[in-house]
Amino acid sequence: MEVIKSYPPNYKDIQNAGFGEKTTVYCFGNKIYNPSGIEIPPDIEFHELRHSKQQGEAPEIWWSKYLYDSDFRFSQELEAFAYQYQLVKSIYPTKAHKEALYEMADVLSTKYRLKISHLEAENEIRKKEKTL
Repeated sequence: MEVIKSYPPNYKDIQNAGFGEKTTVYCFGNKIYNPSGIEIPPDIEFHELRHSKQQGEAPEIWWSKYLYDSDFRFSQELEAFAYQYQLVKSIYPTKAHKEALYEMADVLSTKYRLKISHLEAENEIRKKEKTL
């Protein structure tokens, strides 16, 4: 995927919905927008690739639903984190992928304004990863 050091075209909508941080990377279509220019680890790029596939040919519609429908947002992030976790498990030793799962669950339970605890997020990612 092409990485662009800029905000995505719908950044105003993202901000209006109460999201948007400079250090966040955003997938819009087949591009990753990286406003801060931070290095994107391979597992995060893999996560964003999943969002690209979810968006298909209509990223504007996906984003509209994502920003205002927390159930949809949860389903999309859970799938992306499960794929990310699957990749991490295939590359890193057990201790490292357990730490990565902890971090993913932390992000899922805090960053996306979802009503889910850290433990629930961890369990959901593990459960979803097993179905892939």
